[in-house]
Amino acid sequence: MNESELLARIQTVAGRDNRELLARFWLQMDARPTLLPFTFDDLRNLNADGRSVFHAILGGYAKQQFLPLNAALLGQLSNLDCPRGGKQIPASR
Repeated sequence: MNESELLARIQTVAGRDNRELLARFWLQMDARPTLLPFTFDDLRNLNADGRSVFHAILGGYAKQQFLPLNAALLGQLSNLDCPRGGKQIPASR
């Protein structure tokens, strides 16, 4: 699964909290700062589709098949990670 397919799956996962958590996880896997930390309990609370996406992200990095996030993907993930009324993460490293 490539990055754009994975992003599309994140966007269809039920529950805003699940989508935000997956975006934060992906950003952190790419060594990007996120607005809020998460715990293993948060990951345990993902629904089945969310867990599937989590494992796809983890597997992509474990197999080193993902390049560093480009500006467009970084912006989309940052928007998912941004709680209502929060500040977005700058795109620069």
